[in-house]
Formats: sequence, C-alpha cells, structure tokens
Amino acid sequence: MKLRTSLNSKHAAVRGIMAKFMAKEENFLKIHLKVPAEFQKVVCGRNRGELPYSEKGIRAKQKAVAKLRNSLPNSGPLVARAAAGSLRRSSPRSRKIGKLMEHGLKSPNRPKRMLELMRIGRKAENQSNFTPEEGLGLLLKLSLTVEQWKILRKAFRDKGHKKILPPYYLVASAKEKCHPAGIVVHEDSAEIPLQNLLRHTAERIVEVSRPVFVEDLTRRGQSEVSVSLIASWGMDGCSGQSEYKQKAKDSATFDDSNLFGVSVLPLRLYSREVVTINKNKL
Repeated sequence: MKLRTSLNSKHAAVRGIMAKFMAKEENFLKIHLKVPAEFQKVVCGRNRGELPYSEKGIRAKQKAVAKLRNSLPNSGPLVARAAAGSLRRSSPRSRKIGKLMEHGLKSPNRPKRMLELMRIGRKAENQSNFTPEEGLGLLLKLSLTVEQWKILRKAFRDKGHKKILPPYYLVASAKEKCHPAGIVVHEDSAEIPLQNLLRHTAERIVEVSRPVFVEDLTRRGQSEVSVSLIASWGMDGCSGQSEYKQKAKDSATFDDSNLFGVSVLPLRLYSREVVTINKNKL
C-alpha cells in the first residue's frame, strides 16, 4: 500500500509525464524489493471447470456443438434420436421439443410437412381477422343468411383460415348492440324515444371512430372531448301493401295496407374544435 502511494505521488509530481518521471526517479526505480514467500504464488484466471451447456455463452455453445459434431461424423440420425430421447426426460418445455423431434424422425416426409404447417401457422398469425362488427357489416352488405354465413366460414376454415371470420353467435351479439333501448312494438306500430335513438347513434359512431378520438385527445393532451351530432330526419310512406288475414285486438281500425314512417339519418359528428370525427358518405 505504501509503495503504491509513493508511486502515485511521484508520478503526480511530474504531471504524468513519463520521460520526466524516468529521469527524476532513476534511483527510486533501481530499488530491489523482497516479496514475501506467501505472495510469490501467482494464480491466473479462475479454475472453475467445465460449465453446463445452459450456462455457457453463445460462442461457447457454438464451440461445444461443433466439437460434438466433429467427434461423431456421419451420425446425424443417431445424434438426433439420442437428443430427442434426452429431451423427453428433461423439463416440460424440453419434453415438447423432444416429442416434435421424434415425430419428425418417423418418416422422411415428416420434416417437410412440419415446416409447411409452421409456415401456414405464421401466416395465420399475421393475417387480419374480421371483428364481429366487421363481420356484421359484411353479412348485411352481401345480404347473407345465417346458413350462408356458416358455409362461407367453413370454406375459409377448410383452407386454413380458421379465425378470419367470427362465429355467427358473435355476429348476432354485435347486431344486438346496434339496437337502442326503449323500442316499443305494437300490432300496428313501432316506436322509440328520440333521445334514446340519438344517444345510441352517437355512442356507436364514437365506438367505431375510437382511433380518431384517441389521436385528437393525444394531440390536445386531454382526456375528455365534447362532440355534437348533426342529423337529418324525414317522413315517408307507401300504400298498396299486401294485406294478411291476421286477427288484431282492434280489427275495426286495423289496416296494414298503408305504411308510414319517420326516420333519422346521422350526417356528421364533430368536436368543439370543429374537427370532423365521422361524416356520412351517403
């Protein structure tokens, strides 16, 4: 410790210039030191033996694999079967890998088929599937029946696209969410409170336009937004409808040959900053 302190102080006195240090401290550097015997044994490195394969680094693992491969030339199938058997007796994760290896070694064509299935699986993971709401829109646009939807979904599943179309019960659930609350149906009429209809329409537009709302709120650094809905309403009717011999409670005044309806059409939903969130293209 004293020797190191002395060296540091002398080296600092010449501001770290080695040439001046060698010239000035020539006599100091010629001093002979006697090292005790217990400090004369030098140990280089750490003799910790061979590490397990799982604890080695990437380069060490590559060297170990290359060493084993070179020591067993032309023994690929034998090594593969031995490795599969060893993995089957290891951890649960390794057992699955060993089972796959044994399955692939049963036939020369198995590895090719397994790689093809892996490729199809990766492709299926990257594909964009229809949400129940998107499936409902597709069903209504194509005017599909329930049976036609099931046939179309089965055809996609047979081609490997198992989840591209949602099952019909999810589509039916999405359809139920499109019905506003408070619908009252009588024999000769159907009605709904206007407030329920407008609120439900605005909520559904907000739901399908969620990314636009998130972008607008993030841009302004806020957590709430106030929006306004502009809608148009009108009336329409028709006559000469087919009449059916169905008994009504008040058969004297019941007449289903003429129809009259009032409808509401949403036009635009915008925020207070006059940012259009949704605009009807019709």
